[in-house]
Amino acid sequence: MILTLRLDKVLKLIPKTKMVADIGTDHAYLPISIIDTQKAEIVYAVDVNEKPLLSAQKNIKKFGYQNQIFTILSNGLEFMNGDVKTEIDYVTISGLGTQTILNILKDDNNKIKNYIICSNTNITALRKWVVDNQYRIDFEDFFEDYNVNYWLVKIAKISNSNTISQQEIKFGEKKYFADNQFYKKYLLSEIDKIDKIIENIESTKNNFQKVEDLKRQQQDIEVFLNEIK
Repeated sequence: MILTLRLDKVLKLIPKTKMVADIGTDHAYLPISIIDTQKAEIVYAVDVNEKPLLSAQKNIKKFGYQNQIFTILSNGLEFMNGDVKTEIDYVTISGLGTQTILNILKDDNNKIKNYIICSNTNITALRKWVVDNQYRIDFEDFFEDYNVNYWLVKIAKISNSNTISQQEIKFGEKKYFADNQFYKKYLLSEIDKIDKIIENIESTKNNFQKVEDLKRQQQDIEVFLNEIK
């Protein structure tokens, strides 16, 4: 099966394992590819809407994977609070915004070992969630697919006492982005956006603090960019 760049990048981060759950599975393209490449023995294809699950079931049957991929109608991870007793080695969540993903992660529990998450909005809040839960980020990437920006992160639910700087929470660890031209382009565009916002703010005493805050945001981005050049 030919996957989009987004799904292909998620697939490549999954090691050979036993159990995977794909949240927001849509047509089950990722679960089918996981079984097709023998990356897992069992995959749960989970979606909150019945219509895409019907499409997923047709695709699963077409490939003959009915005994390896099981569809579940559930709002995110809520199904994990029910009768599921098996540990999930990897949960994948892809193509949603960070706030929606964080809402899904409210049902995080100890039966889940790892996450692979691909968000289409900035993941600063997600990194903070990782830090607050004392988990560990094992990998990050940033890329474009069909003119949409994506942040990709692999999270290990291993107790992690390592200190993470505020810069790393905002932008990620530098080692993951040193050669990433897409991320550099994105950050430069953020600087330009802030410039335009500042230009449109009326020069009044009341707006002075707002402008200063925006300039600090620019400086933070510029410092990070200089450090990954």
